[in-house]
Amino acid sequence: MSKLGKTLAEAKQWQEAREVIASIRKDADKTSALKDLGLILAQANQWQEATRAWQEAREVITSIQDNDERDVALSKLGKTLAKAKQWQEAREVIASIQEYNNSRGALSDLGVLLAEAKQWQEAREVIASIQDNESKVVALAALGKALAQANHWQEAAQGWQETWEVITSIRYDKEKVNSLRALGDSLEKIWYQAQEVNTTIQPNMFHEVDFTQKKDG
Repeated sequence: MSKLGKTLAEAKQWQEAREVIASIRKDADKTSALKDLGLILAQANQWQEATRAWQEAREVITSIQDNDERDVALSKLGKTLAKAKQWQEAREVIASIQEYNNSRGALSDLGVLLAEAKQWQEAREVIASIQDNESKVVALAALGKALAQANHWQEAAQGWQETWEVITSIRYDKEKVNSLRALGDSLEKIWYQAQEVNTTIQPNMFHEVDFTQKKDG
């Protein structure tokens, strides 16, 4: 969204914000502005208008000719819908992404947000649909962390065990290292709590993860 459009939206000048967005010529930029407007409207409990903005964004996306650009726009819209806890709509938008390489990040983000919102079953369904191991590890690790923080220790242990099994199936060293870091980051904050719980996690699992490693950036 342009600075003027965002300022107007945050000031709840909805009509003025819409007029600014309507003047945007590039479809990708207009889509981005509409999705952001929708999120601001949702945060202000203006759900009907938020839904309208997101629907307009989807309509504009269909006019984007470049496949990758269209997929990126859909991915961003899907994540915005997930942030607003519009789970079904988010899944529908992400499912419409043509290239899997463009959807795996969106699926992983959706799985993480579902886990953080304690939507356990939906999170598992989304994560199960992720074919890319590295993206799946990120979402599984987040699910395990969220389950542990909710004191669902047995389920968290199972999630971490599954995460470890996915990691061990990864062939490429760089992808494996990144996946180990994702798991380590997930476990780090609840590590001392986890030591006090009688779980069924494979003991060697923890010795092979270097919790001192951080993700790049």
